[in-house]
Amino acid sequence: MVSIVALLSRAAERIDSLLPLSLVPFVLAALSLDKFRRIAASNADFRFGITFGFPTTVSSSWEFINVPQPTPGLTLPAGGVGLTVLVLLAVTVLSAALGAGYLGSLRRELAGVERSFLEDSRAYFGPFLGFELLHLALVLAGLLAAIVALPLGLLVLPLLLAFAYLFYATPYLVVVEETDLPSALRRSYEYATSDGEYASFFVQYLVSVGLVSVVATPLFSNSVLGAAVGVVVLAPVALLFDTATMLFVRDLAGATGREGPTASGTDPGGQSNMPVET
Repeated sequence: MVSIVALLSRAAERIDSLLPLSLVPFVLAALSLDKFRRIAASNADFRFGITFGFPTTVSSSWEFINVPQPTPGLTLPAGGVGLTVLVLLAVTVLSAALGAGYLGSLRRELAGVERSFLEDSRAYFGPFLGFELLHLALVLAGLLAAIVALPLGLLVLPLLLAFAYLFYATPYLVVVEETDLPSALRRSYEYATSDGEYASFFVQYLVSVGLVSVVATPLFSNSVLGAAVGVVVLAPVALLFDTATMLFVRDLAGATGREGPTASGTDPGGQSNMPVET
C-alpha cells in the first residue's frame, strides 16, 4: 500500500539536488498578492487554522497556510470581470510554462540525467496549457454563476473538487509517459476510478498538508512580514510534496523515469521509451 511518508522520505533524500527547483513554487506564491492583502486586512492578533491542499502541478507555500477568508460576498478587482479574466488568463499561461519546465526537470532529476528546464517548458507547454485552461474554465464558470447569484457559484465547488481528484495525476503522466493531454486525462481518470492506491495517496496528501498547516498557519499568517517569510520557508516543502507526487505517479505507471523528449532534441511523439537507470 502506498505511503506518503515513505514517498516524502524518498523525496527528501534528493532535496540537495532538487532545491533550485523550489524557485518555481516560490515565484507562484509570491505572485499571489491577494493572499498578502487578506492577511494585511485581518484584525486577528494570532491565528490558528488548518487547510487541506490537493496534489497539483506546482504546489505553493499557500497550500500550507490557512489564509483569512475575504469579506462575505463576491469581490472583484477595480477593473471588474474583464480585468479578473485577463489576470486569470495571464496566471494560467505563466503556470503552464513554469509547471512544464518544473515537472520536466523533476522527472529528469529523478532519472539521474541533466535538467533542461527551458526545453521541457517548451516541449510540454501545450498539454500543460490545455490542462490549466480546463481548470480555468471551471473557475470562470463558478465566477460567472456567482455573479448571477452567489449560491449558484457554490454549485460549481463539487465540480472543482471532482476535477482535483480525478485528474491530479494528469500533468505528471504527460511527462512520465511522454503522452498527449487527452491520453493523460484518460489514464488519470482510469486510475482514479479503479486503483485504490490513487485514492489512498490523495487522502494521505490532504491529511499531510493539513498537519503541516496546523504548524505553519500560526507562524506565517499573522502579518505580511510573516507571510513573506512563509513563502520562502515553505517553498522547499512544496517541492518535497510535488516530488512525492512525481514518485507516486512514476510507481503507479510502472515507469523508472526517462531522459525526456528534448534530451535528444526530438518531439514527445518520437522519443524512444528506453528506460534510464536511477
